[in-house]
Parts: sequence; structure tokens; C-alpha cells
Amino acid sequence: MRASGDVRLRAEAARARRDVALKLGADILAKDAFDGGSAKLGEGDTLARAQNWAAAGQAYNAATNQYGEAERRAKEIGDVRAQAETTKGRREQALKAGAEALAKEAFDAAVSRHTEADRLARGASVTAAIPAYKDAASRYVEAEHRAAAAGGLKAQAEAARDRMQGEKRRARGEGPEFAQALVHERQGTEAYQRLAFAGAVEQFARAADLFAKAAAPAPSLDPRDEIRAVLNTYVRAFETKDGKLLQAVRPGLKPEDLRRYNNIWDMVASFRIVLKVEQIDVRGDTAEVKGRREDVLIMKDGRREAGGGERAFTFTLKRGRPGWTIDAVN
Repeated sequence: MRASGDVRLRAEAARARRDVALKLGADILAKDAFDGGSAKLGEGDTLARAQNWAAAGQAYNAATNQYGEAERRAKEIGDVRAQAETTKGRREQALKAGAEALAKEAFDAAVSRHTEADRLARGASVTAAIPAYKDAASRYVEAEHRAAAAGGLKAQAEAARDRMQGEKRRARGEGPEFAQALVHERQGTEAYQRLAFAGAVEQFARAADLFAKAAAPAPSLDPRDEIRAVLNTYVRAFETKDGKLLQAVRPGLKPEDLRRYNNIWDMVASFRIVLKVEQIDVRGDTAEVKGRREDVLIMKDGRREAGGGERAFTFTLKRGRPGWTIDAVN
């Protein structure tokens, strides 16, 4: 009786281990080991019915071990799959940020590591893929960050190029300044094509200054008109939900503030800003604009939010090489 009771305990232990393995999907993920455990369990049942307690106990022990192995393998495969999904998500985020073009070297390094992780996941020791997937994921994050930084510089380069082209249209097509400006324009275009946006900003700004010197004499432009144009661009950035355009006119915007704006834009169907400018004070290369503003948000369910109603605002602007930009908003 003692032998039969001991065998029953071993049978229960084998079935309990089988149930745990089933919950982890071992019957699919580690089929060979799981089937081996089931075979041993069936063998133990047959021997127990024949009251061959010693052999039945050994079969149940073997079943428990086989199910344990199947459980271990299934858990490993589950961990690898979870990490693979995380890495895939990081890749998609990097692609969404334009990293494939804007941070090509970092993105390609991540793809190479990702490919290596996939190869290891198909091998005999699947857990070797986990650190490779983690490394690939961190490289995708790095590529995403670089792409985001490059995206802001790209917007600045495009704004500097637009200003340069405006100055070029007003310039006389002669003289040493015009010739030098063409050289910087070409260098800026080459830098832009290489995705060296910081260099492009510098070259386009130099070309714009030289084209301005080559311009035909004309009445000086009222800086208030330029400032109003910057404010119009600021409004358009919100209405079009264009973070890069916003960074172009407000280059000092903090990343966390831009993320906050993006989160708000994702929640609304439209975002409209009404600026009523009452006063523009220009002091050299700085300016202060005062007035009243109203933010009108149309939610995706059709509700209209007035954003707290009309309120006073103060914008501080600075003039640099790219022209006037917004330094602070209060």
C-alpha cells in the first residue's frame, strides 16, 4: 500500500507539471519534450494499472522531468518572443521618426543587430537571442533620437534656405557678393543632401547675408512686418499640427514641450489660434509683442473647447542669421 501511495503522489506531481507546461504553451512551443513527457505519463499509468509500482514510479519521474524541460523551453521561447516584439516596436518607432534616412548609420547598425537576433532565435539556444534583441532595441532608440534631432535641424535648414532664396530673388546678379553667395548656396545644398543640416543652416545663412548685400537699394523693411510673418507661421504650425515648423520659428523649444504639444494635437481634430497683436516693440535685435490670444480646440468627438478663453500674451523674439525667431512665449 505504501508503494502504491508513493506512486500516486508521483503521478500527481507529473500531471501538475504537465498543467504548468500547458499554460506556457509547451505542447506547441516545446512539442518534442512535451510529447516525451506525455508518453512517459501514459507509460506510468499502464504500469500502475499492472501494479508494477517501481517501474511506474520511474516512468512518472521521467514524465515530470520531461514536462519540466518542456516548461523551461517554452518559457525561454516566450521570453524571446516578448523581447522580439519589443524590438519590433522600437524599429517601427524609429521608422516613424524617419531614422532610415535621417539617422541611417545608427538605424542600419540596429537592423544588422536585429537580423543577428532573429538568426539566434532560430538556433538551438534561443535565449542567446535575448541580449541581441535588447541591443538592437537600444540601437533603434538611439537612431530615433538622432532622427528627431536631425528633423529639427532639417526644419531650420529649410527655413534658412527659404530666407536665402528670398534674398537671392531681390539681389542683383552681379558683383563679388553675389558670386560668393552662390558658392555658399552650393555648399549649403550639398550639406543638405548629405543630411548635414547644421552645416546647411550655416551655409544658407551666409549665402542669404551675401545675397542681401548684393540686393538693389530699396527702402528698409519694417521689422514689424517680419515679426508678424513669424507669428503667422507660429499660428500655422499649430493649425497644421507641424512640430518641425514650430521648431523652425521657435528653435529653443524644449523636447518635453514639443512632446506635450504633439500629445494635444493627437487628441484634437483641429487646433486654431487667434492672435490679436496690440503692440510690437523693437529694440535692435530683440522685440516684444503683446496682445491677446484665444486657443480654440475642436475635439475628435466634435466638442469645442475654448482653451480657457481669451487671455493676454507676451512673445519675446530675437533676430539672428536665419531672421526673427521666437525666444519665449508667456
